[in-house]
Amino acid sequence: MAETATFNAPRIVTREKSSPKIEHKLWSPEIKGIDEKARTVEAVISALAVDREGEVLLPRGIVYAEYMKNPVVLFNHANRDLPVAQCLDISVSDTEVVALMKFAGLAQLHEKAETVFRLVRDRFLRSFSVGFQTLKETREKLLPTQTSRSVISWALLEFSVVAMPALPEALVRMT
Repeated sequence: MAETATFNAPRIVTREKSSPKIEHKLWSPEIKGIDEKARTVEAVISALAVDREGEVLLPRGIVYAEYMKNPVVLFNHANRDLPVAQCLDISVSDTEVVALMKFAGLAQLHEKAETVFRLVRDRFLRSFSVGFQTLKETREKLLPTQTSRSVISWALLEFSVVAMPALPEALVRMT
C-alpha cells in the first residue's frame, strides 16, 4: 500500500560545470508518496524553468537512447562509485522530464544504496541533478525571466540523487 505525503521543497536553483563537456542541473523536488516494497521512485529530473544561471533546459530537447543502454542512477554524480539505482523509464512532456527508478539495497549487498533510498524515503534527500552534454543552444529566450542561454537539445549522460537542492519544479513521486 502506498503512503502518500506532500512537502514543500526549498526554492533554490543552480547549475554546475564539472568539466567542459559535462554539465549538471540540480532540481529540488516536492515529495508526493512512496511504495517502499517496490523500492521505486518517480521524480522530475528536469523541468522547463529558469535556473540560477538564468538558463533554461528544454525538456523536449532531451536525447536519452544512449543513456538507456546503461541506465545508472548515481549519488552526487560519483561516477567512480557503484550506482545506487537503475532507471526503468523516462517520460518527456513539454514541461518536464520524469524518470522512474528502482533502488538497489541490502539484497544486492549495497549498503550505500540502502542508505540513500532510506534518506529519500524519509525525506532527508529530495533533490536530483542531470548530467548532460549540450547538443544545441540558442540565445533566444524561452521564458520571460530568463537571462542566459536556452539549451534546446541535450544528451542525458546520467542523473543523480544529490544533497543540494535547486529547482522547485522538480517532483519526487515515489510509488
